[in-house]
Amino acid sequence: MAKDIFKEPLHPIEGIQDFNKKESQGKIKRLKKSERKDFCVIKEEKPSWYSPDMRWRQTYSVQRKDKMRVVGKKCLRK
Repeated sequence: MAKDIFKEPLHPIEGIQDFNKKESQGKIKRLKKSERKDFCVIKEEKPSWYSPDMRWRQTYSVQRKDKMRVVGKKCLRK
């Protein structure tokens, strides 16, 4: 029986958001080398943070690659 990747517990880094891609990639680089290949950075589609002048700021998040393949989102290149 295949395991359900959506029922597995979340990794502490999964879903963390930043305002630029480099910050998120830096978080991945702090993981053990064996874990790094399992994660990637994605560009969030919906506004999740507004600046004081009420303009939307783009956010990026760290997600598991296998989950993003199933959902249909693409990981950003370095």
